Amino acid sequence: MTDFELLKNITATTDPSKALEGTNLIIHAIPVQTTPAFLRNIASLIPEDVPILSTSKGIYVETQQLMCDVIPWALGREQPAAFISGFFFFFLFFFLPFYKDKKTN
Repeated sequence: MTDFELLKNITATTDPSKALEGTNLIIHAIPVQTTPAFLRNIASLIPEDVPILSTSKGIYVETQQLMCDVIPWALGREQPAAFISGFFFFFLFFFLPFYKDKKTN
């Protein structure tokens, strides 16, 4: 993703412990089918009072669950959560200042 430059107040990491340290919101943008395994692996790092904003849509095929059920099932507990997809997600991603597109800016 060399065409994009993150703003100075945003950092990127592949380390969940660093990503979740001191967070007050988690944006979950992982496919539904891989969500349970991913969340189970990092459940102990996710503070119980931090909301998860999920952009994933669809049904987890194995259990026929929607994301509103998959998240607490995978974490083994209730978790504050919200769900967005479609045009609203498009608007947030492309019109709010999360990054600069080096090609157009």
